[in-house]
Amino acid sequence: MRFFDKEVVTVNGERTLKLHGLVFHSALAVDKVEVKRTAEDLLILIYLTPAKKGLIGSFDLNIPLSSSDKRILFGSSSTLIWTEINQRFLII
Repeated sequence: MRFFDKEVVTVNGERTLKLHGLVFHSALAVDKVEVKRTAEDLLILIYLTPAKKGLIGSFDLNIPLSSSDKRILFGSSSTLIWTEINQRFLII
């Protein structure tokens, strides 16, 4: 999984996560995306399935962030990709 565009933008006081990426495996495609929230974390899970007609291997997400979202985590291992403290994405 690789991210190409990732940023948190603020418009009129509302924050949105923009995340674009690619599966990077020709035999897999994105099946569904799930977003889970805890007290301060936003967890993004991307479920993969064998590639077949009608499915693609990329994702383009625009996720509204709440004021309580302090960290953005990715995947089943909950890899930290962004924190409110430094307002920057971490390299993964």
